[in-house]
Amino acid sequence: MPWKKADPELDRLLEAALSSHPVRRKPMFGCPAWFLNGRLMAGVFQDRLFLRLSPDDRQALFAAHDEAAPFEPRAGRPMREYANLPEALSRDAAALEEWVRCAANYAVSLPPKLEKRRK
Repeated sequence: MPWKKADPELDRLLEAALSSHPVRRKPMFGCPAWFLNGRLMAGVFQDRLFLRLSPDDRQALFAAHDEAAPFEPRAGRPMREYANLPEALSRDAAALEEWVRCAANYAVSLPPKLEKRRK
């Protein structure tokens, strides 16, 4: 599958949904990503949004939406705690904010990731 740049509209939608959370934006996989407590929480990968969700939230997402799938930045290499949101949820501001809230709650439940000291 050929590489596609991150969808700028999805970038704006996700950034708006994250505006009330203390996140830090920095690129990952060449795409916009947001971190909370030093841990990757959300991002835009090509034409999909992905979120880090608790096991219960991932299960609920997959059960409610057939289009939801594990996040795989490389085919056959899924990232365990991450899920791609279906396009319908990604473009629905209220639904997106609810799933972002779930991701933020999970991110703050994890121990903060310490910055590595550079040599």
